[in-house]
Amino acid sequence: MSGNYDPEFPGFFAHQVVNNACATLAVLNALGNIPALKSGSQLTQLLEFTNGMDPQTRGLVITSSDWLREAHNSLSPPSAISLDGLGLPKQTEDAYHFVVYLPFMGFLYELDGLKPHAVSHGSYNETGEGWLSRAREVIENRIATYPPGALDFSLLALREDPLPLIQAELAELQAAGKQAEAADLVVKLESETSKRNRWNFENSLRRHNHVGLVHSLLVALAKAGKLESAKERAKGIMKERVSKAKSKGEAMDES
Repeated sequence: MSGNYDPEFPGFFAHQVVNNACATLAVLNALGNIPALKSGSQLTQLLEFTNGMDPQTRGLVITSSDWLREAHNSLSPPSAISLDGLGLPKQTEDAYHFVVYLPFMGFLYELDGLKPHAVSHGSYNETGEGWLSRAREVIENRIATYPPGALDFSLLALREDPLPLIQAELAELQAAGKQAEAADLVVKLESETSKRNRWNFENSLRRHNHVGLVHSLLVALAKAGKLESAKERAKGIMKERVSKAKSKGEAMDES
């Protein structure tokens, strides 16, 4: 394991005590250590209530939070049919996990809810890129332990919502009659609003059950006499994907 366990980590760290919650927990483990980021009243109360608790107890309290559970489950895709009991072969699914890297009191820490303690990766140089340089080094070393060509990684950054700041600054410029500067902010505001509209649409797709749509498409293809050709074409595409994955040393189920 890279780094060293720090049982005395004084910041916020919670264990993951339920399955399929690592992303939500990673966000909480990050937010709990960035006091400069403004949080809503419910989250603020939760962080304050769990202050001083050990990681296991803190994880249990988080799991018991009704509003947090509701927010987490709201993005879960619905299931209109059950495959249990059909005797289908078990498929191996990729297990994705989320961990946090953040600076705390001059040290770079890794917070993984499945580990017993926070992991310290040592101090970092305050000049230049600061902690980001050390974090990049640690993450690159971790990626290097996987086969060449592996694409099972993504990096996400947590930052303050820029929308309220843009709106406040725009109001000040408009009140001062600085229309040229305000015009630039209007463009930024429209861009941020467009992002949120796109995110809302993507979230609605995640929440929607598409089984009915898929069934209707299959029926339409069958009536048009194109179902078999579409199926064979899909098989060919899948075989090509499997072949490419094997050439990169990755495992894929061809069934």
